[in-house]
Amino acid sequence: MSRSVFLVIAGVMALFFGLSMLAAPDQMLSNMARDSPDARFVLQWMSCVLIAVGVINILSRTDAGSPALRAVMIGNIVLHALGIGVDFWHHTKGFVQASGVMMGAVVHGLLIAGFLYYLSKLRPAR
Repeated sequence: MSRSVFLVIAGVMALFFGLSMLAAPDQMLSNMARDSPDARFVLQWMSCVLIAVGVINILSRTDAGSPALRAVMIGNIVLHALGIGVDFWHHTKGFVQASGVMMGAVVHGLLIAGFLYYLSKLRPAR
């Protein structure tokens, strides 16, 4: 798979989750975490960040390898690494269900692996 295709897939996934969080927070919470009115509001608020990351990933797909693309990839790695950590932490606090942790670990893990792979293929910045 090319880096461009990977960035589109990562972007579409972020858009899907972000739009789902925005439009159907109850459904997202029922699948992953304990539901509460405050959780719905925070989920919708955070959807804006995820939608923006999806757009950034898609728009960066044709970048030939600039320092900006390196920053996009490192930012995504940080996002997903922190996401796994927060999922596990929230599970220990009884907020995130085991199914949410497992789904998050798979999605975050695959995306981290992909971004690390394509980051390793970039030429060093000049």
